[in-house]
Amino acid sequence: MLDDLYKTYIVLITEEYVDDPSVLPAATLSKRVFESMNKKGWHKARLLDATGTPFNPENNPKDEFERDAINALISGKTYFEKIEKIEGKDHLRAVTSVHAVMKGCISCHPDRKFGDLLGGIAYNIALGE
Repeated sequence: MLDDLYKTYIVLITEEYVDDPSVLPAATLSKRVFESMNKKGWHKARLLDATGTPFNPENNPKDEFERDAINALISGKTYFEKIEKIEGKDHLRAVTSVHAVMKGCISCHPDRKFGDLLGGIAYNIALGE
């Protein structure tokens, strides 16, 4: 469900608002939504780069899980997940792929073509709460 929600969200934002590179990019708006969700105590989410040349270095994978997830996406998987203990609690860590699926994607990623993997949306949900 979350996988579909995040992908639908980014596609709709890009489809409706990104016709011109000067408009607020879908990635920037997404990060603002993710920050707001986190401040409200919901699960954490962030964007990950899979191109090797991120616009923002903050989008580089930060730990072994994220590196493994990006490698899985590069090898063709569309989703990667693992249950990990964080501060003594089980967490679902998941990454869903983000591909260039429309003109708006290419306007912000002109070095990519339709279908190319751009990165992923990583989310972390505490289980059993």
